[in-house]
Amino acid sequence: MPAKTGNHDHGSGEGVAENLTVPTHRNHIFTIRKSGVSMTVQEFVKQLKEKSGAPFDAQIHSARRVYVRVARENLKWFAQLLFQEMKAKFSIATGIHIREGFEVLYHFTFNKDGFICTLRTLAPHDDPTLDSLVSVIPGTMWIEREIYDILGVRFKGHPKLKRLVKAEFFKENEFPFRKDFDIKKYKENHGLLPKVSYFTPDSEKPPLNKPETQTKKTAD
Repeated sequence: MPAKTGNHDHGSGEGVAENLTVPTHRNHIFTIRKSGVSMTVQEFVKQLKEKSGAPFDAQIHSARRVYVRVARENLKWFAQLLFQEMKAKFSIATGIHIREGFEVLYHFTFNKDGFICTLRTLAPHDDPTLDSLVSVIPGTMWIEREIYDILGVRFKGHPKLKRLVKAEFFKENEFPFRKDFDIKKYKENHGLLPKVSYFTPDSEKPPLNKPETQTKKTAD
């Protein structure tokens, strides 16, 4: 069951759930049910409120996009609710280093209803840990490893939390996607970062051979 106590700064989601004509940032109100759609994003938020029993903050971005922010202690509960009970499909997860800490976003699709729900949560700088979702959604195994590898967010309960994509010359405690990772300083100290060039300088390009012009011979 979700944790119902503790600090939660992001609201309860109650206002969004009860007012089904929530305007988006584009000043549009989505209340029209499209043909063949069984659930709108507003109805989804209402159902989530009724089923979850835990606070959350829902931001309806458009008729096809909704963000649900939850406390990290409730992450697994909400993921299980979306994936197992509400039959959402897990797509991918992303990790971002922001001012408040490390935000991890799990993206779910409701294919029949035509919208995406992103479940987002935050791990603070001084404790960058989250519960792993592998036991609930096996498909999260490799992406949690990638987020750990490049951002340093540890996923508790992950059965195989180890390096995945980071270059071998990086140490275990070096996370190149963190904002405080100084690439220039690292290169000065170690000289290990390979030089990557996507464009060949003009000075190194071979000279272009001009096409030969053919003159047509006209009949006398």
